[in-house]
Amino acid sequence: MRLLFYYSAERIFKDPQGNLYASGNFTPEVWERYISIADELTVVMTDSGRVIPQEEAQRSKHIIDTKKFDVVLLPDKYTSLKSFFSLKRKRLSDKKEKETFDKCDFAIIRSANTSVLSRCRKWGIPYAVEVVGCLWDAFWNHSLKGKLMAPYEFFIAKYNASKAPYALYVTNEFLQKRYPAKKAVTVSCSDVSLYHLDEKVLEERIEKIKNHSGTYVLGTAAACNVRYKGQQFVIKALAHLKKQGLENFRYDVVGSGDPSYLLKVAEKLGVADKVNIVGQLSHDKVMEWLKSIDLYIQPSLQEGLPRAVIEAMSMGVPCTGTNIAGMPELISEDLLFSRKNVREIASIIKNLDTEREIKAANENFQKAKEYDAKLLSRRRAEFYKNFREYAKAHPWH
Repeated sequence: MRLLFYYSAERIFKDPQGNLYASGNFTPEVWERYISIADELTVVMTDSGRVIPQEEAQRSKHIIDTKKFDVVLLPDKYTSLKSFFSLKRKRLSDKKEKETFDKCDFAIIRSANTSVLSRCRKWGIPYAVEVVGCLWDAFWNHSLKGKLMAPYEFFIAKYNASKAPYALYVTNEFLQKRYPAKKAVTVSCSDVSLYHLDEKVLEERIEKIKNHSGTYVLGTAAACNVRYKGQQFVIKALAHLKKQGLENFRYDVVGSGDPSYLLKVAEKLGVADKVNIVGQLSHDKVMEWLKSIDLYIQPSLQEGLPRAVIEAMSMGVPCTGTNIAGMPELISEDLLFSRKNVREIASIIKNLDTEREIKAANENFQKAKEYDAKLLSRRRAEFYKNFREYAKAHPWH
């Protein structure tokens, strides 16, 4: 049986040698999930139209092994409002999609807002949907263009989820409530998998908390040039603390992208000396960096279930974050803050004491165990196995 995996929101890059690269969410292990339930696999994603240096591609993305499966690239229709509503581009995408779907036996569609789901129903293709994020939050917090598109995208996603025969959610509650799959076989299975959780890490963290001295280091790992990631609000919180005479802090910002906006905010508020732009790190170095910080902060305006928070928790790091999306499933209520609320962020930082930090370290490490790779792999494999059997029993050709 030939499986089609479709995710038009993922933009594929090329290096000068013609190799294809996907974001860090698509590791070789992720592709194996789909290869394992299919005799043949076709992956449909979007052509970014960009060629990037091989060194940059290998540092920040994962190469796609095109020997293992076929890759079909669609034109990017989200480059502007004009292109989004372009009939010519839509016809080109529709034709390519139809030709590709005709060759498959069943399909897994990541994201519930795509019109491809209605075509699957129309054509009778057995399909499953992966609900990996909130479309309303993603579009609304993106730009003016996003705000215009948000109501439409949200309605389509909610309707499509309600019709899906099989649905995988990366949260335990949040996405299920916003996009309920009323008639589906469902599973809750995070896209974040942790390997080799080590109790020694927790012991070392508790010792670090007990013996802390010197600068208290805050940290966020997220793209520096994406404003809905919210690092500017942590910088503003540092300025708020400075006015209270509390200056023994440093804020590490890890991530790719131009940090000039964040630096400008820090300079304007007089806390430029408190902000350390670390830049992009490999995954191994991110995990090492997490050992060095005292508090992880996820100040995003929109999220699904943030990988960085779960990875920080696996290192026993006390965490705080915005009270949105899947974050309340991870972080204790007293360590959550409202979107953009600088005073609440500052209050949490100011009031954390040794006892609460140790409690948070223990809570976080235990919570991280729920994201053990073996546990999630078994749950996901059982779901996909059942979906394959369903597809076999409902051939559409």
